[in-house]
Amino acid sequence: MAQRVNVILVCDRPGQGHDETNPGDGVETVPFAIDGHEYEMELCGPDAEALRKSVAEFAGAARSGSRAGRPGRSAASRTVPERGRSLLVRAWAKQQGYKVNERGRVPATITAEYEAAHP
Repeated sequence: MAQRVNVILVCDRPGQGHDETNPGDGVETVPFAIDGHEYEMELCGPDAEALRKSVAEFAGAARSGSRAGRPGRSAASRTVPERGRSLLVRAWAKQQGYKVNERGRVPATITAEYEAAHP
């Protein structure tokens, strides 16, 4: 027997002037990280764009969060910003219809497409 599951994303910020009659339209999962904590939210297009724009204002003035070479941490370990970026790329890839694993390296071709779509 086959089973089909449909997932409909609903914006986590209801009542913000969005079209709540079509909950799945333009809603995406947006992962982000701050202060060592990783988060995910379902946001409609305008909210997702606003979050990215707000973070970009700070990220433009930030330095790399790389911790390679610090005591007690292997060089192969990834930093929170790197994990957050991977979460962003994975969420975008899934929305584009790509099949990506929840763990491991995201294929370079998908990462390149993500970067082209998000200059």
